[in-house]
Amino acid sequence: MNGAILLSLGLFFFVVALVVIIRNKRPNHLTRRAANSIRPHCVINTHEQPVYLRLKKALPDCYILVHVSHAVLLTTANQSIRIKINMNHADFVVLDHKFKVLGIIDMNDASHKEHLKTDHTSRNKYLIQAGYKVITYTSTPDIETIKADFIATPPAYADMYAEYYDDL
Repeated sequence: MNGAILLSLGLFFFVVALVVIIRNKRPNHLTRRAANSIRPHCVINTHEQPVYLRLKKALPDCYILVHVSHAVLLTTANQSIRIKINMNHADFVVLDHKFKVLGIIDMNDASHKEHLKTDHTSRNKYLIQAGYKVITYTSTPDIETIKADFIATPPAYADMYAEYYDDL
């Protein structure tokens, strides 16, 4: 008799535990709503903030853009290439006072773990083909490194637009 009671109690607690586990795994309407809700997202993550601040300090006369889609920087009639272009973004784009691109910075550090599996060179090959200067940093660069990387002249394509900026 005691064995039957213990077996019944054990079975009862097993069923209750199973119900609790199943109920906790199944999302309720509040959980689903939270998962589908739109929330704000940080524009510059904590790994990129020091890079941005150093870029501003090293290049005070330049504009620094963050997370610029490759689609803004490149264009092509080839649809398959355009799809690849649309999937990527530049971490930082450095512009001079006439809004000419001086360089594109690609961060290849710990904050980009999901991209470390892909080759950054292939991700940036279209930027390089278009004549952009692409600089890859594996950690937060010091100010002197940034200055040295941007001493070089702007890309040759900028001369095509010189007539638009003569009056500035």
